[in-house]
Amino acid sequence: MAIRDLYFKRRMRERGEVPTVLQQQDIPGPLREQILYILTDLMKPSGNLKKVVYDTVFDILARELGRTHLGVDGPPELQIQHIFRLGNVDHVLSAVELMFSQIAATAESMLRTALTSAVRIGEIQQAIPLAIKELNERFLWHGVGFQIENGQIMPADSRFLHAEVVKPALVLLSEPRFAAAADEFMKAYEHYRHGNLEEALTEACKCFESTLKVICDGRAWAYPPTATARVLIDMILANGLFPAWMQAHFTGLRQILETGVPTPRNKMSGHGDGSAAVVVPPYFVPYVLHLTASNILVLVEADRAMPR
Repeated sequence: MAIRDLYFKRRMRERGEVPTVLQQQDIPGPLREQILYILTDLMKPSGNLKKVVYDTVFDILARELGRTHLGVDGPPELQIQHIFRLGNVDHVLSAVELMFSQIAATAESMLRTALTSAVRIGEIQQAIPLAIKELNERFLWHGVGFQIENGQIMPADSRFLHAEVVKPALVLLSEPRFAAAADEFMKAYEHYRHGNLEEALTEACKCFESTLKVICDGRAWAYPPTATARVLIDMILANGLFPAWMQAHFTGLRQILETGVPTPRNKMSGHGDGSAAVVVPPYFVPYVLHLTASNILVLVEADRAMPR
């Protein structure tokens, strides 16, 4: 359903009451109810689908949490709704991911087995991206720093950076040739969301290197099997990925590409700690993730612009 710009929202903006900083510690009550509205509307065309989805999501969530019920007695639908209304942030986000993925999977299964009207299933399949778009906008309105991208919950530390850097990078990585890099990019954010900071840096570096390798492979630029990021960067420069007139200005960008992602990863997460444990500052990881996304944008766009 389209989001309406009602009078109270306009007044909130006028009074400066709309959050400008995104937080990830709490999901406000109104947003929890809006999530339920979105999911209910999405499943409305098929009653059969709704029951199957709730039953399946309950089984998965209860099993993974190691519980027999989810905080309240009653049918699966009631228990999942209880999670949405009173569960902690991680449980709510897990339920959101599961609900959307299971709605899509169940609709596809019902379409194949003709268990319900193809027209109704088609309506649901067409509505899923619109529902995700609405939910992402609701997250931002409430100042909650999460977005659904590629079927997974991702942290969004900045409205601008997510919209202008992270999301466009994901669009570019959606090309089949970048499948491995896209998977590493999503893993980096997943590790970050769960506080696995060293693992997040490692996956960010792998994504960066995978992107470089895909570009080199696509142009038959040979590189050693054990090539590091520095070797790969030398390769793209030597083969003129960037225009000649940019070479004089490329020193700074080259340093960013060389040190911005690989070096933090190598210093903080790529090797053993030795006698003194290395502590990754939490504020440093989103910087590296955003830098990775920015590097991907400039590399892939340069590859697209270069004649073949």
